[in-house]
Amino acid sequence: MCRKCSECDVDCCRFCVVDVNKEINKDKKKCDPTRLPVKLECLKCLASAAVDSDIPGDQIDAMRQELAARNCVGLADASYAEILELYDSVVDKGALDLNAPASFPTQPSSKLGSFETISKFFEFREGGRFVRDEKIADAGRLVELLDLLAHLVRYTSAFIEKARNAEEKAIFLGLPDILIDFCKQCRIDGGLRLMKRASRHCLDPKCIPLVEGGAKGSVILHEDSVGLCIEC
Repeated sequence: MCRKCSECDVDCCRFCVVDVNKEINKDKKKCDPTRLPVKLECLKCLASAAVDSDIPGDQIDAMRQELAARNCVGLADASYAEILELYDSVVDKGALDLNAPASFPTQPSSKLGSFETISKFFEFREGGRFVRDEKIADAGRLVELLDLLAHLVRYTSAFIEKARNAEEKAIFLGLPDILIDFCKQCRIDGGLRLMKRASRHCLDPKCIPLVEGGAKGSVILHEDSVGLCIEC
């Protein structure tokens, strides 16, 4: 059963929202006129409020403007807690060179330019049947495709051993190596925030898995490398 957050107006499951007036009302009867109404807030809004309770709104706005001037993106949708975390890394510590190029910049598929489609669209709900497509074998790319699929589910201790704290270790434990490497290489700040978002997305009950949502994919060849093109 979904419940709506009174702050961000987002539907959440009953385990992800809290009645902020519950503690105040615990000793009051239902007929008590001083009893406060139910006010549901999601965990994200509660966390932001806890972090930002002593920070004036105009100061947060000034931080947003400073980060925008340093070429940071996605600030409009960032929570106060995320703004503080980014401001601390970029401005206070000066840890990032925001003009540095990323090894794997994230771009829309239209930026790929020309690529060859080896195997036409298949549905993920069909499992691995698509690897038996004769066109993949005829193109001599079956071994590369199997290697790519194996890496998508490969979990090792390579990144875990380099974790700087317990939080990083927990994130590295939950993601395959290829995704960790991609996040690190497509961001100039180490990609930790992107990994957090990926982890939250995987655990979000409102996100439909590829195998259930009718997503389709195709095997492509781009710059002599095999890839999977996914359309949801």
